[in-house]
Amino acid sequence: MADESKSGTLKISSQEELQKWLESLPPEQGRWVAIAIAARAALRVLPLIALDAPRKNDAEHKRWFESLAFAVFFAVASARVWAKYPSQLGRVNARSAAHAAITASHLAAVPRANAAARSAAKAAGAAAEAVTTLAAWRLHALDAVSIAAAAVAGDAAFASAAANEAQAKNSAQAKEAAKRATDEFAADIWEAVTADANIFRHLAIPRQFVDLPLWAKSNTGFYGDLDSRWVNIAPASFDEDRRKFFQALSSDINWGVWLSWSNRRINGVSDPEEIELVFATVPDKEREAGPAAANKWIKERLEELQSAVASESVLSPEVHDFASLADRPNVSPPSPSPVQPAWDYFISYSALEEADAREVAAVLEQAGLTTFAQFKDIAPGNNFVREMQSGLDDSGRMVALYSPEYENSDHCQAEWSAAYNSDPSGKKRKLIPFLLRPTALNSLARQVAYKSLVGLSKEARKAAILDAIAPTPAKEGIARVRAELAETASPQPALNENRQLDAGPNRVFDRPFVDQDLVDLPYTQRALIKAILRALPRNTPKIMDSALRSYDEHIQERGSQPITRLLNDFAAALEKEVEAIRAKEPELLGPGNASLFESFLRNNALLATHFPLKSEEKFAEVSIDEERATGDALVRPIKDVAEKMNDAVASGIATEKIGQIASNSAQFATDIAPLPPDASASEPGSRRVTLKRRYVLGTLGFLVALYNLLGSTASILATEQGAALFEAVRKAIEALSKFLL
Repeated sequence: MADESKSGTLKISSQEELQKWLESLPPEQGRWVAIAIAARAALRVLPLIALDAPRKNDAEHKRWFESLAFAVFFAVASARVWAKYPSQLGRVNARSAAHAAITASHLAAVPRANAAARSAAKAAGAAAEAVTTLAAWRLHALDAVSIAAAAVAGDAAFASAAANEAQAKNSAQAKEAAKRATDEFAADIWEAVTADANIFRHLAIPRQFVDLPLWAKSNTGFYGDLDSRWVNIAPASFDEDRRKFFQALSSDINWGVWLSWSNRRINGVSDPEEIELVFATVPDKEREAGPAAANKWIKERLEELQSAVASESVLSPEVHDFASLADRPNVSPPSPSPVQPAWDYFISYSALEEADAREVAAVLEQAGLTTFAQFKDIAPGNNFVREMQSGLDDSGRMVALYSPEYENSDHCQAEWSAAYNSDPSGKKRKLIPFLLRPTALNSLARQVAYKSLVGLSKEARKAAILDAIAPTPAKEGIARVRAELAETASPQPALNENRQLDAGPNRVFDRPFVDQDLVDLPYTQRALIKAILRALPRNTPKIMDSALRSYDEHIQERGSQPITRLLNDFAAALEKEVEAIRAKEPELLGPGNASLFESFLRNNALLATHFPLKSEEKFAEVSIDEERATGDALVRPIKDVAEKMNDAVASGIATEKIGQIASNSAQFATDIAPLPPDASASEPGSRRVTLKRRYVLGTLGFLVALYNLLGSTASILATEQGAALFEAVRKAIEALSKFLL
């Protein structure tokens, strides 16, 4: 194990010690700190390739040199984002970053004139490749990163020795001087790695030490916090090598963006998240065109961001002004506003769920994220309201732990509302809810997809938490979206024992959490429906009677094993109508019937939380254009399917059950088609699951599953009715797919 002094300071001076220390950390922590250490090590060694700076008129050498420089810069910039912003992984093209790192390693292996520079280039490329490979595929192979970091130290030492020996005269005195320089450089690198390890050991927050000065040293030897004690003290040769490195780059292809970027990395100046992302999200087209195109793209994006924030420039002078760097080697422009939040996540929970809050916070912190929670961040005697407001204001996102107590707590609801109001469409994912126990959620909360932890083991809960905070995946192709909607579709088409088309609950995703509420709720709902129907005025909208009777029929048939999406659709339609009546004709329902509706909707919300509702999570990821999903464009395709399904029922190749599902779906499409679009829910990236969005995506999933089943059932396709149904379903899938954003 790495040596530890009596003061508790860790000392790492070899590859083996680094390896053992990394393996001693919890896997999630070890992965992120390894990424950060290796990324910083790659930046320390990169300038040494200036030992083989291109000579005049050597175009091939110049291309090699600049391609390697960009590949390592891009790979390390990507690794920084992975280590610093785990929640932004989806915005970084992992394949591109890994490809850049592999390119760096391949370029480093190309025989050049100077063996010393080749050795340094190989070290930088190897470190970058290990970092991006680990981060991109989330491997737990910490040895790859620790070996890469150790290789940086070893190859950098070799490069320094080779350079000194190449310049030294063939004398014992010269060789001794070269050896001393080599040993000093290796010691400097291991001292820097030791500082990184000690900082993380005390703070356990990768994103904080990612932004430390590159060659951080402490005047006091204290590693417990980040303050003015930390200074950047690079080896004497580093600044000179770095000056030569940038001077060797072309002055006309915007290398200044990387000069400025590396200045800030060396000095430990933190950039806003959007600035960091620019350097790690260069599109494949520009990246593959070469450094000139890639650097131009970066500069243009930075200028766009600069115009959006009123602060000093994040761009340095062009690289041909680098000559003055020797006099001011680590000058960096001020970091633009806004500053990063103090905490990644605010944990919102009721007092009765403190144990769950501690568990969630521990999982997030082990993943390298920071949290604010009442149980650890508000001391006795503090002003509770003021401290909670400060925590909310200074946190990037909020985790809400749903329970009946949470729903009934005024403090919890105030916290929830603050997070919701800051991002009502859900596009920025400011609010990440978890369901601890079945709970009757309010109408707004039901539009925000939550992750259920109900009934899960400790390991399954951890996996669910990490899955929920993972970045929203990049926009998928329509084929992939449709396949995933079909997988989670409920109802799920199937063949019965008579080889007829039938439908029922999704066997995988409709398994409920069973408790006494689940046993009682179906009977309670049927009783409420009966009372509401008896008192429902004749001039209420037709959809209310239709939805109530369809809900009752489904509950009567399936009891505590319902197709939850259908019930949610019916309940959502009723809620919309009740809201409209209250706004225009409040006297129409009367206080008694209005109270019955409230109980009915509350019970449906509670019933829904007994089911995993995996489809809801997918619905939150896929936006639709609600303005297009109206009128005949929405209704006609579904009616055609219902008509052809009724023909199939009449011919005996389909059951009345699936025929009724198709007819109800067509009627429902007719009822919701006139609804005005929800503008915020129609934005690309919005995660609000509205009534229309749920219907379109749920129906699309059902139709794709039905299409796949029909296409693989020759006995049904061979009939006239089966072939007609198959074609109607195909056209309906195409029509609904046009609504996807």
